[in-house]
Amino acid sequence: MIYNPASGRKVDHKSTIHNCLFSFGIEYEIYETKGNLDCMNKIMNLDIDNYSAIVPVGGDGTFHEAINGLMRRKDGKKIPMGFLPNGSGDDLAGGLDMPIGDVNMGLEYIGKGDVIKLDVIKILIDHESEQELDDKIASNPSLKKEDYLRYSMINCSLCISANCARNAAPMKPYIGHHAYTIQTAIEIIKKREEKFNIFVDKESLA
Repeated sequence: MIYNPASGRKVDHKSTIHNCLFSFGIEYEIYETKGNLDCMNKIMNLDIDNYSAIVPVGGDGTFHEAINGLMRRKDGKKIPMGFLPNGSGDDLAGGLDMPIGDVNMGLEYIGKGDVIKLDVIKILIDHESEQELDDKIASNPSLKKEDYLRYSMINCSLCISANCARNAAPMKPYIGHHAYTIQTAIEIIKKREEKFNIFVDKESLA
């Protein structure tokens, strides 16, 4: 269990997790994250052979770090990953038909050992290939790979929805998921037009 105590809802589920896993006869360890990217770095460097699953507890940001940590492992090893939603939005959990903040449902799936496959999106920023990025980092070690290569399982979007998600972030600690509603109204009022080009296999869709 990789537990983010600073995630959106800030509800302490540790006792619920312990009691439920104990009833299932599942042994576990829990690690509390200390700050930004701690979840990602923990999973990247974890002795993964000692575990049967990784379960982040938090919101979409925590899950995003977890996926990036698993996909960035130098040894390429993968194990199943569970999700216990405790964020303000919980988009990923909602996409899996789990009610927002329903840790108990997530624990039930873990107890059953149910595993499903999910697609992961690989995003390269300002580079044509990962090799090109690696070569640039080799010549300039000050560059950080995570600034140009990311993985995502959560919705990806452009324009108004992306702006809403980004600009709602500072409000989330104070008003939770209502931040998205307020920011959506603000973005609609702006009536901002944004233009971009989309290429598929180097061919423009315009």
